[in-house]
Amino acid sequence: RPPRSTHCISSAASDVYKRQVSGFDGLYGQDSYAYLDQARKIQAWMQDGSPTGQFFWTRNYPLLGALWPFGGLQYWMQFLSIVGISLSVASIIGCTQNNGKRSVWLGPIVMILLGLSPFFLRNALSIMSDSLSIGLLMGGIWAGDSAWKRKRMSGVLLGAFLLGAAVWMRNPLLLLAFPIFSYWVFRCIKAKQFLPILGMLALFFVTALPELLILPSKGGNAYLASVKHSYLQDWSFLNFFKREFIDTEGHQRYKLPNLLALTGAIWHLGYWGIGVLGIGLHALGRKVITTKVSWTLIAGVVLYVLLLAGIPFQNNRFLLPLLPFVALWLVGGWIWLMEKVQRKFAILLITAFFLTNLLFAGYINLKIVTRSQMEVEIATELPLRITSDETLFEFGMGIMLDAREVAVQHHTMYDSLQIAPKKGDWVLFNLKMNREVWKGKWPMRNWESINAEFEAQISQEWEGGWTLYELQ
Repeated sequence: RPPRSTHCISSAASDVYKRQVSGFDGLYGQDSYAYLDQARKIQAWMQDGSPTGQFFWTRNYPLLGALWPFGGLQYWMQFLSIVGISLSVASIIGCTQNNGKRSVWLGPIVMILLGLSPFFLRNALSIMSDSLSIGLLMGGIWAGDSAWKRKRMSGVLLGAFLLGAAVWMRNPLLLLAFPIFSYWVFRCIKAKQFLPILGMLALFFVTALPELLILPSKGGNAYLASVKHSYLQDWSFLNFFKREFIDTEGHQRYKLPNLLALTGAIWHLGYWGIGVLGIGLHALGRKVITTKVSWTLIAGVVLYVLLLAGIPFQNNRFLLPLLPFVALWLVGGWIWLMEKVQRKFAILLITAFFLTNLLFAGYINLKIVTRSQMEVEIATELPLRITSDETLFEFGMGIMLDAREVAVQHHTMYDSLQIAPKKGDWVLFNLKMNREVWKGKWPMRNWESINAEFEAQISQEWEGGWTLYELQ
């Protein structure tokens, strides 16, 4: 039975989480606002048939949000993300136990290692599809692994459904799911069980139907759009060794070339906190937790890494799907340490591990809370300054203004301006952030054109360089 301190740790974690996210509604950056906005449009579509419009990603995550029949839509979508990270934790524990490694320390270690991963926790507290899709992927692996060991085909069918739900919620996860699903099909063929294969295929693809049939968009479905994504079009082996790119996202410079940056999923403190010590502990204890289908997990990871290494962009979100697989490896070293020392010392170690990672996660994620609060301040301030006959020209805040239902007329500076600015209009722009990234492109060209014609007087400044200008 887990030590009593585990319950204390869980209670403390809950209290700290509440304090950490106090005032944070899961919205920050453009992606989270886009998901919330699409969920609202789907709700309108279900009520009166209003078109959902074009949407960059697949709609299964906002669809799940839109099915919530009560108020507080954004908090429900935030809760779905928390369910995702919880399912990932449970799946790692289940897969590890399935393969013979049972320890009273297993649950607490996985909860701290993965549940308090700073970057993963940040995503799980936000309105993003990553956490839930990863949880569904790991849940599918757990269901399938358990089913094969118990020889229950119903569990394999459940696993196929969860894998499909993960893939059609976030398409790149197909590379992680494909080897696993193929292995299950191979086992059915080897056992001459052909009917379950049809069931697996049907359940895998049924979760794609909302995007293909129920929620058609004006410009086609998101699956076809994913294939035409600029990242895939510009994929190249040469990008493995580059750290500077010029594309639709502007001029991006990174600290490490793509291939080295991907190794951060193993050693970066932002993913693991002091959990990275598990690498050394793993080597000392020589405790490798594997499964009989571990080669399929490795094959999926390799395919996914090859995809990320070749695209002209880096984002720590893209590495999140790799974390549960790395956790399967790191957890062995920590269990070895806890079982090596005396119980009292092990309790002190696990408590120190918990507190350190909790503080580390809180420190790293304070940035998004600050950003969210700043966006709320901007959304509150703009209607007080901008009248109905005045226009706000902005770059990077448009979807936030729509999602927070800010009653100001605004136009983006991403492309050529559709209307001409006039005296008395306003500009919301981050010159510090955009000067080099968008040099020579429309956002900076529009900014320079406006400044050449008008005097942009600073009306208010916010943290990080965001500034509201009034045109004189």
